[in-house]
This record gives sequence, C-alpha cells and structure tokens, in this order.
Amino acid sequence: MAVNLPGESELRNLLLKLDEDYLLGRITKKEYDTKKGKIEAALKLLRLEADFREGKISEEDYNSRQAALMGQIGDLSEIIPKPAAPAEGRVPGGLPSPEGEIEAAEAAPTPLPAPPREAPRPPAPERAEEIPSTLEGLVKELENLDAKRKKLSDLFRSGEISDETFVNMFLEYKSRREELVGRLKSVEGEVEERLSDLLSELEEIEGRLELLKARAALGEIDRPSYERERGRMEDRRREVEEELSLLRKALDRISGRG
Repeated sequence: MAVNLPGESELRNLLLKLDEDYLLGRITKKEYDTKKGKIEAALKLLRLEADFREGKISEEDYNSRQAALMGQIGDLSEIIPKPAAPAEGRVPGGLPSPEGEIEAAEAAPTPLPAPPREAPRPPAPERAEEIPSTLEGLVKELENLDAKRKKLSDLFRSGEISDETFVNMFLEYKSRREELVGRLKSVEGEVEERLSDLLSELEEIEGRLELLKARAALGEIDRPSYERERGRMEDRRREVEEELSLLRKALDRISGRG
C-alpha cells in the first residue's frame, strides 16, 4: 500500500534546513541525527515505491522493506513545518517553503479602490510580452541557485568543507534566493492573470483546430489551405504551452512548491 509522503524535493529541502538548524545551534546533535534518519528513510521509501510501481521488485519484497522503513520514519509530521496563520486583516505575504528558510515577506498593502466612474485604462499588450522574458531569467537563476545549495550541502555532509564555510555560503545563497523569490512575488498577480489568459487561448486553439479538421474532411477547404492554417495554429499552440510551463514554474517557486 502506497504511503502519503512529501515529494523528494521537499524532503531534500528539509535536509538543508536541518543542516542549517544544527550548525546555527538551534537543535542538538541528538535531534539532528534523529530527524535526519527519518528524512533519509522517507527518501528511501519514495524510491522503493517508484521501484514497485515500475515492477522492479515484488509485492512481498516491497511490503517487507516498506514496513522496515516506516518503522524508521515514525511520525514524519514532527519535522515538517506547519504554515503560520496569516495576521488578521492582512494578505498573507509569507512565502511558505518546505525548507522553512525564507522568512515571511511583507504583506502586500490593500490597494485603494478606484475612483467611481473612472474609465478603465486600455491594456498594455507589450507588458504581457515582458513577463515571459523576465520570468525565464528569474526561474533559471533560482534553479541554478538551488543546484548550488544542494551541492554545498553535499560537500558539508562529506566533510569537504568546514562548518564556517558552509554557514557563510549557505546564508549568502539564502539571501540571494529570498531576493529572487521576492522579485517573482512582485509580479505574481500579473503571472496569474497571464496564465488564465493563456489557458483560455489554448482552449480556443484546440477548438479551432478541431473545426478546421472537420471543414477539411467535408471538403469546405482545400488541402494546402488546411495544412497551412493547421501549421500556423500548432506553432502558436506550442508557444502557448511553453509559456504556460514557465508561468507554472514561477508560481511553484513563489508558493514554495518548487
């Protein structure tokens, strides 16, 4: 029977947070060893479940090894941070993250209502074009930074760097990460709006492709016209899907899921 566990990324981030807590004296060596053992057992269980799903091990072997790992894990909820309740009357500004490394950001001020009868400003299409290019750079830098943080943690665990070096570089990377996530957070509303627009456009493209196919089958348009129009629509569909993937990555980073 599969067990409901956090994802591998969340568990590895918990290991990073655990290293930080131990090095900064927030927990004892005994607490560190106990919690680390639970998380590492949970990672092994995730791999075990993947092997079972892929048919690499028998059900009997899976059940036996699962029981042993579950005994090591115990109550994993003891080391998974619970999200803090938002302050009354404020929009939650914190950026929940599995590793708990990012402090709560300032809550966004509630915008003042627009003056009555004010005509809405026309949309600025060029702003929508700026969003993907801005996000791509931020998401890529965050991915590179997280890879460095993982490598730094590996170097520390293997004893290749000192506690002092680890702490100095860890805090440097943490500060840079907070800055990058803060910049993503500043465009969160625009990202969500753009995501909604693109999902609507993708649905429209799918409908137009289906209609185009039907018209071609019924002889209402010739083959060259059909191929030309279908190619144009499919090119746009690929562009929309690529941008949707980027927007979802950005929102995952903002929410701490990625």
